[in-house]
Amino acid sequence: MKLLLLPKWARRLITVPALFVLFLWALGLLPVWLLVTAFVSRFVPGRWRLFRLAWFTVLYLALEVGALAVLFWYWLASGFGRHLGDERWLDRHYRLLAWFLRRLMASARVTFSLRFAYEGDVTGIDTAQPLLVLSRHAGAGDSFLIIDRIVNGARPRRPQIVLKDLLQLDPSIDVILNRVGATFVSPSKSGRTKVVDELARLAGAATGRDAVVLFPEGGNVTPERKA
Repeated sequence: MKLLLLPKWARRLITVPALFVLFLWALGLLPVWLLVTAFVSRFVPGRWRLFRLAWFTVLYLALEVGALAVLFWYWLASGFGRHLGDERWLDRHYRLLAWFLRRLMASARVTFSLRFAYEGDVTGIDTAQPLLVLSRHAGAGDSFLIIDRIVNGARPRRPQIVLKDLLQLDPSIDVILNRVGATFVSPSKSGRTKVVDELARLAGAATGRDAVVLFPEGGNVTPERKA
């Protein structure tokens, strides 16, 4: 996608204003959206499915706008970005990520009756050693679930992760994860090679505060990818 070929600052000059316009548009038309989706939901399988989806979308946009406002303040307060790599600013970014996901998952639990269940013995994750997390994509939003458990669990950790470059089109994901050192790669052959190199780098540099997150299939799990 051509937008991803632009420098970060140029890409964000497009995506960030677009997000604010979208949020203001959605907020201004919220009563209309809710009335229309409430009516249409009567004819769609599931309990108020479209209504709940519309409501959650507006909540997500609100969280995005709030996070970007805080990120802009961090940039100003850190000397116009000069000290963003310092430990105290990295810690603030991870805490902002934890807050964002905590609020998002709380909204999902109320809106979609989302539940997170553990199976098997998970006591081994309470260790002072670096943690390697292997996860499978099972649908929209599952990566939010696993990262939320990492940053908001009983023993919070800093996720070290390699992601698809398309996720940089989401402004808050783009800004916050690039600032904490996440790597974004393309699905091309060269991108797949970079994944291996970056995972080796992340694993080698990981400390007891970190969790290296890997999605082995690279997409939603299928019998072909599983093989």
